[in-house]
Amino acid sequence: MAIVPFVAVRIHDSYVHGQGASLEVAFGDDGAIASVSALRHRDVRGNLVLTPWAGRFGEYARVGEMMIPHRAEVEWVTAQGPEPVWRGRIVEARYTFAPALGAAPAPA
Repeated sequence: MAIVPFVAVRIHDSYVHGQGASLEVAFGDDGAIASVSALRHRDVRGNLVLTPWAGRFGEYARVGEMMIPHRAEVEWVTAQGPEPVWRGRIVEARYTFAPALGAAPAPA
């Protein structure tokens, strides 16, 4: 697995009131995203605590024009060990793409 040393990504996370965040992204040999990790705010008894967070993705399959992961899981990484937050499997996906920025509108 090739690992990108550090990729800074600006994201909007309403839980931390729109502050930026940085992610470390690991790519598999096939170039697909295999995992991401970051420090995120976690609610611990009413207090926001920066906590390591990790997500893993797999079973990529083509849906329309895109390859998307059909399996994913995310977890908090705490001193007591991983705390799974979500695991899921895509069973169906449909996309409607927005026009590219600056593109002429589609004819009516």
